[in-house]
Amino acid sequence: MKNVLWMGLIVFASCNNKTAEGFTVEGKLTNAKAKMVYLQESPANAAPVIVDSATINADGSFTLKAPGTKESLYGLRAADSPYPFALLINDAKKISVSSNLASNNIDYTVSGSAASDAVRNFDKTTMELAQKIYDKSREADSLMKAKAGDSIVGTIVAQYEVLTAQLKTFTTEAIEKSTSPVFSLYALGGYQRLSQQLGVNGFSTTEVSELLNKSAAKFPNDEALATLKNSQRSAQAPDFSLPDTLGTAVSLSSFKGKYVLVDFWASWCGPCRQENPSIVKAFNQFKDKNFTILGVSLDRAKAPWLKAIKDDGLAWTHVSDLQYWNNAAAKLYNVQSIPFNILVDPQGNIVGENLRGRELEEKLREVLK
Repeated sequence: MKNVLWMGLIVFASCNNKTAEGFTVEGKLTNAKAKMVYLQESPANAAPVIVDSATINADGSFTLKAPGTKESLYGLRAADSPYPFALLINDAKKISVSSNLASNNIDYTVSGSAASDAVRNFDKTTMELAQKIYDKSREADSLMKAKAGDSIVGTIVAQYEVLTAQLKTFTTEAIEKSTSPVFSLYALGGYQRLSQQLGVNGFSTTEVSELLNKSAAKFPNDEALATLKNSQRSAQAPDFSLPDTLGTAVSLSSFKGKYVLVDFWASWCGPCRQENPSIVKAFNQFKDKNFTILGVSLDRAKAPWLKAIKDDGLAWTHVSDLQYWNNAAAKLYNVQSIPFNILVDPQGNIVGENLRGRELEEKLREVLK
């Protein structure tokens, strides 16, 4: 499982303009069956290239060397496996690695390279959180198939939401604290791919742009960061039409000319109900400034949907086809968890996603000047 997931995480590798003098990898392996070990570079959007090989000595030791003229992502691979057992970034002249090849989990240590250790810690932590998220997802699915009550399912969904938020926060902080442009892109690409594998919402287009802008400012000489930053474009929000509480069809495009927050929620969703007071506060604060909200419910029954609208004081337009997770708009936007929202500008472009609490207010202040 470790190796397959790692291959999925190697999405971005970077090379910057800083010239290095080459680097050496000294390693020690236990339970190695192969006689050779390879050091391979993973250039951006290209297949790995072997840059050096070495014999694994009787005591498990080996030494590898590479020119390393630019900072990049490297993998250590035993000859009997197509996947790397360790990932490295050449931010130092000498890197030491030890690994137990009999383990099915991430089991290696690295010293001498802060960026390489950051990769190891990132993979270990995200894999642990991913397993917990997967387990909660299966538990929720089982309860729904057993037709358990909404409150029971809602409790598991809330726990699932906490874990997905932890994964996102951990990745964001790792990128913001990064001392390596290669690691920044590795973490960004890894999180996006892992989110897709788990079926959860990854970084939005807006969030990716913000992270790339911050990273590019921190590492102004990195070519890959600059290229990705310049390639970011605003996305046009796909249109949809759903019945409102009276059964009248309402389309997203009917709000063109205004800023509209498309809010995906449901009466049975605990985190959604907890977030509603913040949404109400934002609505009351900005409703007279060319801003409104379109609530899209993933409910499956009309009565609890209407009751939640009244109880929570949600005084804006609401639509739903009462198809639960098969809601047409939710499927169109690939909504994998709620609460989730997108902010659409008067021209129909998505300018924000998954905005919560103070973050929502700050974004609205920014665009509604």
